[in-house]
Amino acid sequence: MTNSAISPEVLDAQIVNLNAATTKGMNDWEIESMETSVADINEHLAAAGSSLRYVASELAQIKQNVKTGNWKAFLESGVLSCSPKYATDLVAAHDKWLCNADVEDAVIAQLTPRSLAALANQTEAVRQKVYKMISSAGKGENITEAKIRSVWKKKGAAKSAVDRSPDEKLKRANTLNKQLAEMNRKLKAENADLRRQLSKKLLEVQ
Repeated sequence: MTNSAISPEVLDAQIVNLNAATTKGMNDWEIESMETSVADINEHLAAAGSSLRYVASELAQIKQNVKTGNWKAFLESGVLSCSPKYATDLVAAHDKWLCNADVEDAVIAQLTPRSLAALANQTEAVRQKVYKMISSAGKGENITEAKIRSVWKKKGAAKSAVDRSPDEKLKRANTLNKQLAEMNRKLKAENADLRRQLSKKLLEVQ
């Protein structure tokens, strides 16, 4: 994983391996069409997470390069297309975890900045449990912050989501595809706007 990449590598449909149960009764065209859709879905999932990772890295760099007072003023200035809390959560997640994390961008895409910041304070073993919960979540199952926190806050071990069939996972991914594509578009637009505004402020200072 690299922090600098905004767009994920386009996945080749040929590397998508659909199992026999998924393709039972389907013709070659239907199988190829599904493989292409799965590759596209995975690409958009990764793109949304990659954008969040990138924004977190850029914000962390800004914080590192300015004094505390300037950073606080920057957050409260309104130039960012997100709340100060949203930004500080991403910075905390980056500095404590994401900068060196080996976690799929598709997983990051399904977590809020607040959840990412909370995970940054947990052990790798706890994070692995959260990854598993996300990857095994079924159709209609929301991965809420409360559910994520339950992994380390419940008295007993949080129950892992039951493994779902490939068909159910694919259906769930399809429902997320449009939402994540839109999220990715907005994050890229916000990033471009942030760069323009920062450049303008730097010119004003000079």
